[in-house]
Amino acid sequence: MDRVTALQAAMAREEVDLVVVGPTANLRYLIDYPAPVDERLTVLLVTRESAVMLIPDFGVPEFLDITGFQSVAEWSDVHGPKPGVDAAFAKLGELPDAPVTAIDDELPFAFLAELHSRLGTKWPRRASELIGPLRIVKSDEELERIKRAGELVSVGVDVAMERARPGITERLLRSEIETALWQGGAESMDFVVVQAGPESASPHHDAGPRELREGEPVLIDIAVRVDGYFADITQQVFLGTPAADYVRTYEAVFAAQEAGVQASVVGATIESIDRAAGQVLTDAGFVDYVLEGSTGHGLGLDVHEPPAVMAGNEEAVRSGMVFTVEPGIYLSGRYGIRIEDTVIATPQGPARVTRGSRPLLCK
Repeated sequence: MDRVTALQAAMAREEVDLVVVGPTANLRYLIDYPAPVDERLTVLLVTRESAVMLIPDFGVPEFLDITGFQSVAEWSDVHGPKPGVDAAFAKLGELPDAPVTAIDDELPFAFLAELHSRLGTKWPRRASELIGPLRIVKSDEELERIKRAGELVSVGVDVAMERARPGITERLLRSEIETALWQGGAESMDFVVVQAGPESASPHHDAGPRELREGEPVLIDIAVRVDGYFADITQQVFLGTPAADYVRTYEAVFAAQEAGVQASVVGATIESIDRAAGQVLTDAGFVDYVLEGSTGHGLGLDVHEPPAVMAGNEEAVRSGMVFTVEPGIYLSGRYGIRIEDTVIATPQGPARVTRGSRPLLCK
């Protein structure tokens, strides 16, 4: 309820009357409920003075057991959601005739259709404008969960480095990594990316039937969730002896990633992290082989959330922010190299919670 209260304070400051939160990471953040995502209307409705969970009747006992949140309006498949919607808004109390509403960015359209007659005539705002600033700085408990996720994805890269070998397919290597991650306690996996040879130049190539070959690199990118929170990591292994240009490119990315991490200090602007990494790659002559976009992204309950580590983001780094630093060089048709760590900004300086930064491994 402390987080719901913080949201209500933000609503008062922003003059928002109603926030609708769907079965998303925002709901997990506010009341720690991992709501199932299906066709049945499931939302948390929040005004400046009250909050009500609207939920299918069969889910109520588990919801109460998990959250202890007592303000509930339920509905049944037999009668449909309308009686539940009516009950929920009765519990909320009086709203303005034309309420200013903020809608969860990921709310299913079918849910919006069920509620639209209650939401006023003004164009709604994004709930992320209110909840995002609350989520961007992590509590000590959240940071501990992210550290555990960081250790697990690091173990996943250890397994990848050990198991990568000529003849195994991308898809089978991914399966071996995933098995180790599940056994290690992964709650869910956002992705395990395995990219061999020239496929490594495509940042999000999906693992396929291609076999790993001697004389080629293999890039591994892993993001998994542990206790509700994500960590993200990228590394690569070279099968055989790399050419001098590959070694030089790897060393440039390695240095750029280190520069970006070291720039992640409290009080600096977030864009300065991107600039520090990019300057190293520019000085090394690789400016034409860097994809336009960000050098990293925030993460926590979602694998991609604010802040975006990119040019133009003038927000200050604050203690407790968590983001990736993952510069890369991509030579189409040849290879791509990316090194990524999950980093926590602390008063003592940046702290990696993953082991993505490693010397080039050749097998």
